[in-house]
Amino acid sequence: KLTPEDIRQENLYRSAQRKAGKSRKGNLKDPNAPKKPLSAYFLFLRAIRADPNMTQAVFEGEQETTKQSVLAAAKWRSLSENEKQPYLDRAEADKARYERLRREYESSNGLES
Repeated sequence: KLTPEDIRQENLYRSAQRKAGKSRKGNLKDPNAPKKPLSAYFLFLRAIRADPNMTQAVFEGEQETTKQSVLAAAKWRSLSENEKQPYLDRAEADKARYERLRREYESSNGLES
């Protein structure tokens, strides 16, 4: 039940403790803060996993997650700019939406950064 300002202050304290080598605790996350947008590559991965035909074509029946990641990365690199463009456009739109929501959130909670 911490306020956004409480979370900010605690994270500043934790950061100072980590820099001094006295703690390994990570920063707290505000559950009400907007979630960061996915990159174009992660939108591509989501599209692969949503389409069974695309999953089979890219992963070639591979079940191991590490090898799937290698195959997906290779496929992403082999795409032309035109094939990547829908993912890049969506990522850009999501980023703009996130920035707008983040500014609204920060201004409504008095957290100007």
